[in-house]
Amino acid sequence: LFGLYPVVQLQGGELDKGELVTWFNELCVFAPAALVDKRIRWETVDEHSAKAWFTSRGITISAVLQFSDQGQLIDFLSEDRFETEDKKFYPFTTPIRKYEMVNGLLLSTYGETVWHYPEGDFTYGKFWLKELAYDIK
Repeated sequence: LFGLYPVVQLQGGELDKGELVTWFNELCVFAPAALVDKRIRWETVDEHSAKAWFTSRGITISAVLQFSDQGQLIDFLSEDRFETEDKKFYPFTTPIRKYEMVNGLLLSTYGETVWHYPEGDFTYGKFWLKELAYDIK
């Protein structure tokens, strides 16, 4: 039924760029060991921040990653994520609020997704790590 009545008819351009921001953000949060990828260019911003440019399939996005004194990612900021409702780019962040030991690994266990609109911030997602399983057969 959903194929018969499209809800959103957007594709390409800005939407692809925004999706790449989402993908890169998830890479930073969930698979930081993958951040040695040759498609990523890094620049130091200050002692707790670095700017990254990621290019894939001809699309380049950027983000500023902020780290704690212990080297943990505590925030991700990009201005390349497209907001589909009013078709504009707004700052988008994913602050990570909590780290805990899980199965012997120090992992992010609580984070948020936030749009920063001119009229104020809108937290549209809150995420908790409840369970972790890997190498499942």
